[in-house]
Amino acid sequence: METPAMQQDEQVTRSNGSLQMMPIEQAREWYNQFAEFTQSILKKDLDYGVIPGTPKPALLKAGAEKLRFAYGLGVELEVADKTVDLDRPFIDYTYKCTVRSKQGQILSQCEGSCNSLETKFGYSWLPVSELSEGTDITHLRQRTSGKKLQEFDFAISKAETGGQYGKPVSYWNMWKEAIKNNTARKIVKTSKSGKEMDAWEINESVTHYRVPNPEVIGLKNTIMKMAQKRAFVGAVLIATGASEFFTQDIEDMVINGRIYSDENPVESFADHELVLQEPEVKTEKRAARAAAPAAAPAAGLQPNWAAELGKCKSKKELVALYNRNKEAVDSSPELKQLFSEKRKQFANEPAAEKAGA
Repeated sequence: METPAMQQDEQVTRSNGSLQMMPIEQAREWYNQFAEFTQSILKKDLDYGVIPGTPKPALLKAGAEKLRFAYGLGVELEVADKTVDLDRPFIDYTYKCTVRSKQGQILSQCEGSCNSLETKFGYSWLPVSELSEGTDITHLRQRTSGKKLQEFDFAISKAETGGQYGKPVSYWNMWKEAIKNNTARKIVKTSKSGKEMDAWEINESVTHYRVPNPEVIGLKNTIMKMAQKRAFVGAVLIATGASEFFTQDIEDMVINGRIYSDENPVESFADHELVLQEPEVKTEKRAARAAAPAAAPAAGLQPNWAAELGKCKSKKELVALYNRNKEAVDSSPELKQLFSEKRKQFANEPAAEKAGA
């Protein structure tokens, strides 16, 4: 399968100062081949994404790689510009991708950039309980979301504050108050053993505030790879003449305030896979922070949580502890803060240990 650029290398000649187009039949054959390749080889949501309201699907990195392989293209990536400022902090990468034919002729070049001020990298959305003390929320962008919380009736009656299923006193008081005020709904919930038991459900409204992401430096590798991907997808689109069929990578699209992406967004500690795969960053500042003593337990928490966290000697052990107590941690801002602080201590652990996770 030849690209239009390849065919023009062979077919386009200068005659009397004018360019000659490739034969119509040959152009039609190329077009039909590409359309068939798109329909029979490329897969929706893997190689391309379809967004309602947009005129054509967006090519993803996996689809661009298949096109590169099908055409036998050579790809070269080089840094065009970069800024890594640890003091601000600010990270900015620009890569240039060059696509060549099998004969080594340059078919296309495209630059792609990414920086830490982009919305999905530069900011975090946190509830007021997780903001730094003294934060002025009057000038912060905010958003309110609702979710349903469920809890077994027997658990509310026991109101355990220690052990595997222990939660803060304030958490159980919230449930008792909701039941008393008739704002909680009685439901039947299935336990892990498959037994149906009485439970309660309430609607919780949470307001989050947008603050600068304190872990920007930890995203250095992610930002670099995003710039590479943008350059790569754009160059392949140009080289293969696929712009009629696809638009640029889906992660460039923002529709009605929502960012569409085939990359993992910046998530909270609850996304354990992201935590384990967080790129290693070695700087004097972060090393000093990692050497700082562990944060003291928040008021109202049982001492055993501090002891359990103190036993964690690696990020892998910390994630294992979180997975065993996921429900308790997710429902307690104090516990989430403790786990977050403990995670920061492992920011510079050896890459080999992370790989073993």
